[in-house]
Amino acid sequence: MPKRSERYTKKKFRKSVTGKSRKVSAKKKTSKKACPVTGEALHGVAHGSTTAKTRKLAKTKRRPSVKYGGMLSGGARTRIIEEAVKVRENIKSLNDVDFRIRKFVEQEIRELERQ
Repeated sequence: MPKRSERYTKKKFRKSVTGKSRKVSAKKKTSKKACPVTGEALHGVAHGSTTAKTRKLAKTKRRPSVKYGGMLSGGARTRIIEEAVKVRENIKSLNDVDFRIRKFVEQEIRELERQ
């Protein structure tokens, strides 16, 4: 009976040094990173082979160098900045902001106050 970890992984057959064929489990590829707000796949973020190979890439190759790059999608980033400006200008209160993006809006307000 196969081990539980081997049941659903893809199998590859490789010849050993002795000439016998043996079964090898293929490593799973890493999935695309997703935006926590919208659920869209993040563009410009490395994925594909294994996590170890992704970690060995340079920092600039792992994620884009924009604000919230590698964390949020472009639409969510725009929405958060707009909401932060509205809260700062007292057009909207922080309690009226969507709960999923509230922590990002608070962070953006702190960034705006520093400038």
